[in-house]
Amino acid sequence: MKANRPFFSFFSKENLSLDNGIFLLFILLSFCIPFYKKVTPLIIVVLAALSIVRVIVNKKYKPQQFTLLSGLSSIFYFLFIAGLLYTEQIDKGLFDLQVKLVFLVFPIIFFLSGSILLVEKRFRKVLAAFVAGAFASTLLCIGHAAYISLTTYFTFDHFIYAELSFLIHPSYYAMYLNLALVICMLHLEKDGKVISWPRKAVVASLILYLTVFILFVNSKAGIIITFITFMMILIRLMVVKRKFVLGSVVLIVLFSSVAMVWTRVPYVKSRFQGFLISVSSYDRNMKNSSEGTSERILVWKNAYAVALEKLPFGAGTGDVNAALKECYEKNAFAEGSKRAFNAHNQYLQTTIAIGIPGLLSLLLILAILLRRGIQKDQGLIFYFALIVALNFLVESMLETQAGTVFTAFFISLFGMKEISENKNNSETGL
Repeated sequence: MKANRPFFSFFSKENLSLDNGIFLLFILLSFCIPFYKKVTPLIIVVLAALSIVRVIVNKKYKPQQFTLLSGLSSIFYFLFIAGLLYTEQIDKGLFDLQVKLVFLVFPIIFFLSGSILLVEKRFRKVLAAFVAGAFASTLLCIGHAAYISLTTYFTFDHFIYAELSFLIHPSYYAMYLNLALVICMLHLEKDGKVISWPRKAVVASLILYLTVFILFVNSKAGIIITFITFMMILIRLMVVKRKFVLGSVVLIVLFSSVAMVWTRVPYVKSRFQGFLISVSSYDRNMKNSSEGTSERILVWKNAYAVALEKLPFGAGTGDVNAALKECYEKNAFAEGSKRAFNAHNQYLQTTIAIGIPGLLSLLLILAILLRRGIQKDQGLIFYFALIVALNFLVESMLETQAGTVFTAFFISLFGMKEISENKNNSETGL
């Protein structure tokens, strides 16, 4: 006799289990990171609460292995707590701890509930949700730009840079899109033989769409990183996979596209021309500049001086901006003092805050990700680390929620890959 099934199978007891609820929250969080950052703190709180409930109600619960990356992430956060012991501006230090709290919360969540994602299919769904969120956010950005154009006056400026990327700063947004782009490219490379042609066409179209959108977001770092990732994937395709014909065709298309963008898209060209002029004509004795690249070089120069001055343990978790402002005023960098620039470099920012221990812990996290990506042939882990490491050179990415949630989430998520591999190896006797 055929068993009775609920009319709405989604609401069956099996689907409404605590594990499935937590898994859906992982999916929702991944989707919302590039789409709507205001709701992510609430999702994280609920996810943490349900993870604790899961431990309490599940009598057969076994603690998940605490990964090396999760451990380093927690140590990184505790170093900022230690930085409060010698900071003068406690209120700003506490706010910084609040922003970076996810470096402690995500390791705990994944320790309690990360086993839910050990199944490869679920892991991939979390990645697919991130890509879906990135794509949905681009549609919202286009819709917003179109609405502004229709209700005020039409100008193409509404579809470029900060006016297009109204949800988040273009540098952070380009970083999200870079990872979504890599996820799509590696999916096509790895699963190209088993997926259908219609699906290949959809993924290829999404790759093209995201690449074009990154150009419109017009973040210099985002565009450069996009080019670097394309080149590295193409080189691997030709050298490792031995697909010389396909790689050569794509390479020709890539350089032709770069040439076309340079000659046909003035918004992108003007940004990079300004960058090249600033770098080539930079004056070491210059005190002030209103041009973006020259201004940033001045910030780095001052931040480097502060980092050296505050060694070995930094100025303290809450005193970074005060130390920088003091240096700006000392060196007559009026614009830096007026606008209270941070270091615009996460390595310098961390060193100024918590010194050499903080810098080493940050570098160690990135080095482990890069090494694991290479040794374990986990391309996505490698490219994530590369994207983050390069962005850290030009922005203090971990000083806002937009940077900390993205970085800490994927560090813990990719840490689960190590457990998954160890589990598979033990089951196969390797």
